Amino acid sequence: MLDFSAFVSSSLLALALGALIGLERERTSSSIVGLRTFAFVSFLGFMATLIGNVVNFTPVVAAIGFIGCLTFAFLYYYFRSFHEKALPGLTTALSVPLTYLLGVLIGLGYSIEAVTSAIAIALLLVERQKVHAVVKTVTVSEIIDGLIFAVIAFVLFPLLPTAPQVFLGYVLDLQLAWKIVVIGSLLSFGAHLLTKYLHGRGAILAAFFGGAVSSIGVIYLFLQESVKRPGVIRLALVASSAGAYLADLVFLLFLAPTLFEVAGFPIAVIGIILLAFTFFYKRGTELADVTFSKPLSLAFVAEFAVLFFLVKFLSDFLTAYFGQTGLFFSSFLGGVASSSAVFASTIALFSQGTITSKQAALSLLIGLTGSMLVKTLLVAYKLKWRDPVKVFAPAVIPLAVGFIVFLLS
Repeated sequence: MLDFSAFVSSSLLALALGALIGLERERTSSSIVGLRTFAFVSFLGFMATLIGNVVNFTPVVAAIGFIGCLTFAFLYYYFRSFHEKALPGLTTALSVPLTYLLGVLIGLGYSIEAVTSAIAIALLLVERQKVHAVVKTVTVSEIIDGLIFAVIAFVLFPLLPTAPQVFLGYVLDLQLAWKIVVIGSLLSFGAHLLTKYLHGRGAILAAFFGGAVSSIGVIYLFLQESVKRPGVIRLALVASSAGAYLADLVFLLFLAPTLFEVAGFPIAVIGIILLAFTFFYKRGTELADVTFSKPLSLAFVAEFAVLFFLVKFLSDFLTAYFGQTGLFFSSFLGGVASSSAVFASTIALFSQGTITSKQAALSLLIGLTGSMLVKTLLVAYKLKWRDPVKVFAPAVIPLAVGFIVFLLS
């Protein structure tokens, strides 16, 4: 049972969320279903749930109300289509039962979920024209890659065993490995979409978000397109590195929150300094538009997965035979290939209890050093060592500060 103050606040929230959706419907169409109707529908869902709690038949009462809303939506659509020459859209009719469910969520105590859902629904309704414009630009390749990502994330991942498996004497955590593949796929897809729809605001976004997928790949791309423009190359170096650090922090936060408490701050400091260099170099630099042609780069995902296992195997081998020195050496070499793969393998070692949090954090910083070194040397070589200070400063200063912060923490 709700006390009076909780009842009042929940009732007002149900009415407000319904009114939010109804306001948009009444503003954009000549529909007879508007603000007051949607507010009442949401309040109906809340009251049905509340009454169900009182009589101990919550699912039954809520289901009866939902069926009533579906019936109302069907009749509304039927009579409107009967009186209009063209078939009306289904949006308003579908919004009615959805609004009812928002009230049910509030009645069940899921207020945050109800608010989040209402905001998402309202945004989809308000940005109708933009949504339709985006849909028209979706390609067959994007649809296919979206389906592939759905299979990777929502079909194959739940089927994997949760316990680590032993294969030829080697402990293999399939769930962790597949998490890496899922996150890598998500980064690839996100970078494509962001650069596709935002590249007109500046290729700086392509460099930054592309760096989240493969900063070395971004550098190589910019060197091909803008080798005669040193300012563009330097900007791509710092922006893609900042994006790569952001992606690595995401890996760390979601896969090893305990390790994030130790290594997250030094890495975040490095990323912030790189962002500062990005904004500094951006002044007066014009960038050509850059896009990623494939929404889901399966080649990148496969390459990343292979690198993960190679770096993981190398780390295990060197750590077993050479101890801490071998771990750090393998992290540096692995960073030359992929800092994200170093993060993934180090997180796996830490999760297994093979290394301590301090060793893992130092390993991550060494991996980032190897990654930054190879990118910086590549850029300096392609630019024929012109303005070396402008090339090496964004690499040396952030890493030096990051190591100092780590040692002092």
